[in-house]
Amino acid sequence: NYDQLDFSDPNQIGDIVICFVDENENGAYDRGEWIAHSATVSAVDDEGFTTVVTGKRGIMDNR
Repeated sequence: NYDQLDFSDPNQIGDIVICFVDENENGAYDRGEWIAHSATVSAVDDEGFTTVVTGKRGIMDNR
């Protein structure tokens, strides 16, 4: 099970982020849509924006 955050919700360390194909263009992930990549949030800033994620492809630092 999962709880999908709204775009305005702050991220937390441990959250899972996904890059997916929004086939029905509703702005949210729907079961069955293709997931291109996923990663775990490793760091956030004071406002809850993700700054570092860790995924299978390695570490991506977005600072």
